[in-house]
Amino acid sequence: MKTSNRVRIFRRAGLLPLLAVPILFASTGCASGGFGGRSDLNRSQPKGVTAHIENQNWSDMKVYLLIDGLRMWRLATLSTLETRTLRIPPHLLQGVQDFQLEATAIGSGDTVTTPKINAVAGDEIVWTVQNYLASSINTLFIR
Repeated sequence: MKTSNRVRIFRRAGLLPLLAVPILFASTGCASGGFGGRSDLNRSQPKGVTAHIENQNWSDMKVYLLIDGLRMWRLATLSTLETRTLRIPPHLLQGVQDFQLEATAIGSGDTVTTPKINAVAGDEIVWTVQNYLASSINTLFIR
């Protein structure tokens, strides 16, 4: 069965509005004043405290942020002999005078806690978790 030219034109004309709607939405999302424009990229991110943690222990370790002795945030899980640089979000340290870091061995539950740390945004903490956990408190530096 043959279709006439009028039917073909009608079908094509019926598809055109359906194609125009997605193209219209896609082009408005890419406009310079739309969401996710370049102005969002140029905003400076608030700086937190950077923690460079090296796990020299034979156990995998969970690292927590403690405020007033309470676990407030799990920062990371470090595998055996892994080194990682973490950023403590600034909103967690707002109004906090000092905090501590705690490393807990997975499987045994052995923990080591740093002395109280008084660091401000932009500071870097370097902490090495030793195989003998009690000696880990001697390897804490603030830059």
